[in-house]
Amino acid sequence: MVGLRDHVVDFYEQEAELAERVAEYLADGLRRGEAAIVIATREHRALFARSLGTRGIDVAWCRSNGLLSERGAEALLGSFFIDGTLYPWRFDATVGQLVRSARRPAGTRVVGEMVDLLWAKGDAPGAFLLESIWDELVESYNVMLYCCNRASSMEGDARAFERTGDLHSRVVSAPAAIGWVGFRGTESFPPGPTSPRAVRLFTADLLKRWGLGSQIDVVSIIVSELTTNAVVHAGTPFQVVLSRRKNGLRIAVHDSSGALPVLAQPEATATSGRGMGIVAALSSDWGIDQGPAGKTVWADLAVQQHLPAQDPY
Repeated sequence: MVGLRDHVVDFYEQEAELAERVAEYLADGLRRGEAAIVIATREHRALFARSLGTRGIDVAWCRSNGLLSERGAEALLGSFFIDGTLYPWRFDATVGQLVRSARRPAGTRVVGEMVDLLWAKGDAPGAFLLESIWDELVESYNVMLYCCNRASSMEGDARAFERTGDLHSRVVSAPAAIGWVGFRGTESFPPGPTSPRAVRLFTADLLKRWGLGSQIDVVSIIVSELTTNAVVHAGTPFQVVLSRRKNGLRIAVHDSSGALPVLAQPEATATSGRGMGIVAALSSDWGIDQGPAGKTVWADLAVQQHLPAQDPY
């Protein structure tokens, strides 16, 4: 199930299986009177339309009544991504305007393949930047976005899978070979003094749902330090993402500031400056991913518990 302001990714291997998942996502919205926007290749637009038809959706009626809007991914990408440069104002004038004109009060669901085209061209920085721009649009207009990424475009690059997954609220599907587990929780918070406590409650609830209650104490310490950094030093709204993987748990905090946290060595009498040292001591690994839309500070924990067979959500 995809919810309001969700930004999910499907690392697909078989096009027929992708079409079934996408059609179910779109059909669920169309039955509710929501708008559907499909930005995909010609072949996939036709494939998705056929799959919608098998679900009893009158595709021609939806098109003529403005419920279903379809655009070519290559042409739309070329309207704002020119000579290797993404122009945000062009993105807003094209994709943003498309969403604004098509959206309905009941909701809006989008399917996108433009990021996948950048991966196919080997442009990882461009792909990550476009994901960030999309994320801003999802938040601004309360839409749902379903990204279709061919798994073969990232074959052999586990880091690319992980980083791309971290930019989404959920991984719908992924090859078993990469060991990805699609249990993920994400929430946005304001840069206020009550946010660290709210984040601790959010993460504790997730861990309980995932059967990882024994990890609450250590995760609470790590996420408190990361979110305090975001509140005090970044001063921007921030997003917390917990993702459960085959070999552990990742805690990530994304904010819109370019200011980087420092692993300091404060004096024994200092009352601050120990945050990242605590994170480094408690985690198996940690790092910072920078981008034009800000930074993500993350920490990994090795977790041995077995996952439930299905996502508790």
